[in-house]
Amino acid sequence: MQVGDLEVFERFTESAIKVIMLAQEEARRLGHNFVGTEFILLGLVGEGKGAAALALRDIGVTLKDARIEVEKIIGRGSGFVAVEIPFTPRAKRVLELSCDQARQIGDSFLGTEHLLMGLLSEGEGVAARVLENLNADLRGIREQMLYLRCETAEPFREPFLLRVFGRLVGIRKDRPILSKSASMVIERAQAGARAAGHWLVVSDQILLAILQDADSMAAKTLIADGITLDMARTQVEKITGTLHGDLGLDLRNTPRTDRIIALAHAEAHRQKRQETDVEDLLFGLLKEDGGVAMQVLEKVGVDRAQLRTSLLKIRG
Repeated sequence: MQVGDLEVFERFTESAIKVIMLAQEEARRLGHNFVGTEFILLGLVGEGKGAAALALRDIGVTLKDARIEVEKIIGRGSGFVAVEIPFTPRAKRVLELSCDQARQIGDSFLGTEHLLMGLLSEGEGVAARVLENLNADLRGIREQMLYLRCETAEPFREPFLLRVFGRLVGIRKDRPILSKSASMVIERAQAGARAAGHWLVVSDQILLAILQDADSMAAKTLIADGITLDMARTQVEKITGTLHGDLGLDLRNTPRTDRIIALAHAEAHRQKRQETDVEDLLFGLLKEDGGVAMQVLEKVGVDRAQLRTSLLKIRG
């Protein structure tokens, strides 16, 4: 598939299109009349929300630092920039490799993660030099991007209770609050994210934090169904790996983690309780389709429906 084909760009996600637009803006900012691999890299970092941007941020690549390195290498252009800014042959090759990456994964779309994988596969342009100069640790970044994509994906439809009690909607007077033990689970999940070198609190950290609360009915139910803390940690490390350790960045939840907490609040509200407890968090995790936590449970052979039934029996 050639970059000149309209079909290539028709497959781009909204975020990937934004990356290309930002790449063109970066070229104009430096007064260059071409879009090279370095500008695609700046577009990926500048987009800010896609799996590629999150993965790059996880390994310490910032827009400010990347811009400085790009200017060091290519300098500023003449200042005259045409309305239509063409891709360099190497940048075209990156887009073609991105299409190949999407095809290999089995995706019918082309997102920011595919663009970054294409950029890394090309490996010889200015973008590669920028990443090298920034001492970016690229080991396992492909798996990291797929992991982040899994956790940042938004559902096509949201249940009514999720819209009512979702964290992004705002706090309602009748909304349950987290119990002390549930709050401690969230705090442990945040600590786990920091220790793993992430700045996002992801569903697998919620699962691990629940298992650490050994006295809770939620943890006892998981253990009774055959999943221990050590077992879960092993599976999480296989999927996510470990990055630099605490990056010192502000933590925030992925959309999936927000939905898990919202579903937990909805479960507490359904049972007419004022507090959302650890068991509700586990219910929320089990109700949320997809995510790394679900991958972990599947890999250790846990049946989600059976686990929910077991939890209901223990709660009475």
